[in-house]
Amino acid sequence: MTQKILYVIGSLNIGGTERHLVRILPEIKKHGYEVSVFALREKGDLSKVLEQEGIEVSTPYFSKFVLDLPVVLKKVIMLFVMAVAFVRRIMTKRPEIVHFFLPESYLVGGVLSLPFRNTLRIMSRRSQNKYQNRYPLLARTEKWLHGNMDAILGNSKLVCAELLTEGVPEARIGLIYNGVDMRPYRSAQAQPKDLRKSLGLEENTLVISIVANLIPYKGHDDLLDALSLICSKLPQPWSLLCIGKDSGILQSLKEKTAALQLQENVIWLGQRRDVHSLLQISDIGVLSSHEEGLANAIIEGMMAGLPMVATDVGGARESILDGQTGFIVPPAMPEDLGKAILALAADEGLRTKMGQAGQRYACEKFSLDSCVGQYVGLYRGLVATPHLSVSDILISLPQGLSKTCAE
Repeated sequence: MTQKILYVIGSLNIGGTERHLVRILPEIKKHGYEVSVFALREKGDLSKVLEQEGIEVSTPYFSKFVLDLPVVLKKVIMLFVMAVAFVRRIMTKRPEIVHFFLPESYLVGGVLSLPFRNTLRIMSRRSQNKYQNRYPLLARTEKWLHGNMDAILGNSKLVCAELLTEGVPEARIGLIYNGVDMRPYRSAQAQPKDLRKSLGLEENTLVISIVANLIPYKGHDDLLDALSLICSKLPQPWSLLCIGKDSGILQSLKEKTAALQLQENVIWLGQRRDVHSLLQISDIGVLSSHEEGLANAIIEGMMAGLPMVATDVGGARESILDGQTGFIVPPAMPEDLGKAILALAADEGLRTKMGQAGQRYACEKFSLDSCVGQYVGLYRGLVATPHLSVSDILISLPQGLSKTCAE
């Protein structure tokens, strides 16, 4: 009998976790599971990718009348509609496993799933828990929910350690690293010269890229400050590609860019579907975050053969070998960030050496095959041997390189 897994998330708009799901769900489906997604707020741009793979994505229906209501009333009614739609979806689908991604889905779906006693519940934490400091009630609710989960997953050792401090029993915590598909980076579909030309970049332009939605904690301000400190020493011409959805701070970042006289060097690209191609025309990858879980952006940059400069948050030290595949610098320290970027910008040989080492390392440690195998192994283990701890189930799984990586 085919087992059913329902994945719950706020939406499938473009973001690190959302792209992670789009990568792994079709592969999990190939292992014989009936996979579906419930998006609390809206389907989102990436839902079409899953639907093309035959994966159902459902979401509550919010009428225009509801969306036009005053903010507080709208939120209350939307929460009620979400709750009704989610309970109806569980009652209709009767999934053996419900898997929550990100805090919003955990709080809403986690509470509403509790009456369904025969359903296994899994939560994936994919960031540090600093957000709980801003929302004490949310923190208390999450800690209460932890005791009702069959497994709680982190995507870095730091995230798992934080879960322990929140009172999660060690036996229920598991570590599954993000997985990235190597095939787009090995394909010849990217046209570097054409893509550079379409962006107004010369063939010899030094290209620095950051893949991160425009959210304050991603540290774009720090990166602009860092570049302003070193711009006179950077090889000319140079450009920074900022790839990511605007979450409300684009205008202020543009104003800062102009104030620092960097407007000719910074290109704001917004959401893109061709991230792997943009990375392939880049020379240096940067992530300047103040907090993370395990950033897909670091892994993807390494897969593309880029030396990475990243701040020492979340799982950065688990994905970058400092001094070998890139540099790790303190968060919110533009001077240190700038020095690391400049060291790579000034030495093409170092960029090549670190980029090649990073690609090998990322391929060995963060392959899509390994990631999917761990999810599938966990699902099977929880159903077949519920007495085993989550970590014991994951440790017992066979380890191996992705076939694509090994080619």
